[in-house]
Amino acid sequence: MQKLTLKEKIELEEMFTSMKRAKRSDKYKNFYKTLIKKLLPATKKSLLTKS
Repeated sequence: MQKLTLKEKIELEEMFTSMKRAKRSDKYKNFYKTLIKKLLPATKKSLLTKS
């Protein structure tokens, strides 16, 4: 598991915010889901539990 830089953490936070905003759009939801799965499942978990 690689360490995240602050910039990457902020980008991931923004991604989740965008995802919440895009709830109505399945296209975006699927896009973000795929992106997050590809990125860091562990980070996804920590971000979701935090918020």
